[in-house]
Formats: sequence, structure tokens, C-alpha cells
Amino acid sequence: LVQEYPEWCIPHDKNEKNDHMGTIVMGHSSGAHISLLWLVDRAKQQMMDHQQKQFQNQQLGEVSSSSSSSSSSLPIITTFVGLSGPYNIDHHFDYEAARGVEEISPLKPANGFSRTEFLRNSPAWKLQQALNDISEMNIDNNKNNNNSCVQDFFPRRMLLIHGIEDDTVPFTATSEAGRVLRSCGVVNVQEAYVPQTGHQDAVVHLMLGGRVQDIVVQW
Repeated sequence: LVQEYPEWCIPHDKNEKNDHMGTIVMGHSSGAHISLLWLVDRAKQQMMDHQQKQFQNQQLGEVSSSSSSSSSSLPIITTFVGLSGPYNIDHHFDYEAARGVEEISPLKPANGFSRTEFLRNSPAWKLQQALNDISEMNIDNNKNNNNSCVQDFFPRRMLLIHGIEDDTVPFTATSEAGRVLRSCGVVNVQEAYVPQTGHQDAVVHLMLGGRVQDIVVQW
């Protein structure tokens, strides 16, 4: 449902009403995590399709199309805002274990009960693996990757926000995710850390007014 619903509800045609304003994907906590995981899965598929199209064009002796045009038939997502997301299930399990709540938390059963599955459900790690897969595809097809940019397959504006006083998901989860995403080529990721703000505070302040809403509006 998480994978299918956004593709159904987001306008595909750039001429559709209100699309000029762009489409924003936003989530809090597990919602931020799942939203980013979906964006990574979506980008991986687009990148692999683009690489395959480049290879086919090479075989036919045609000029390769740009990476942006390869995804023109998909919904246009311009912005992602993630609030207080864990983003790395493996690390967050350790954090919950240190707090003594790992057995009552739904995190472990929801993510496969193993470290391997934890990583497969972690957006930044999954993007790293996707790039490895695409690099292998490039080697198999005897071509380089000069014509594609990872950032082209992600929203052009991305903001990760976290409260410094969050004791449910530590703010270091956001700093790690931002660092790994940028190292993978998603260079437009920005981070904002909000003082005197806890886990639930972030989403409440966004909806009802406060530091988080001010940061998003100014951004």
C-alpha cells in the first residue's frame, strides 16, 4: 500500500491542476522512515531503467537520453521532509535494546527478526546497495555511468528535521542518514536540529505552530 498509493494519487501529467506547486512527501518517525525507503526504492528502479535504456541505445547506436527524461512518465515529486525518522533499523534496534524495550517494540517483528533484514529495510543502506548493483550492471554492459546523476532521481529538495531532546529516536539517526545519502550522491539533503524538542514535539509543532513549523516555512 505504501508503494502503490503515492503513485496512484500523485499527478503524472505536469499540466494537471496544482502540479505547478510540486508534490511534497512528508512523514514523522516511522512515517519518515517508510517514506524515505519508498523514495529509495523508486529511485533505484528509475536508475536501473535508465541504465538499461542507455545500454539499449548504445547497442542501437543512438544518443543516450538524459536521466531526467527517463523518469518523465512517473509522478513528479519535488520535496521530501522527514521528521524524527530512525532511517537505520539495525542501529535503532541497538538503541532500543540499550533502553530495554526491544522485546516489546514492534520494530523487530516488523523488520524480519534479523540483522540482514534490518539493513534491507534501512533507506540509506539500501541506496548504497542499489548503487553497487548499478555499478555491476555498468561493468556487465561495458559502459560507464557518466550520463546519470543520483540526485536526478530524488526530490530536488530534501529536509531532515530532528529534535535534540528526542529520546525515542536519537537525533544522530538523522545526521547519519544525511551523511550517507550525500556520500551516495543525493547532494540536496539538508538537516535541521531543533533544540528543546522531543520526539512528539516535532510533529505537534509542525501542525500547531512552533520551531519546527518555522523551520519548514522558512526553508
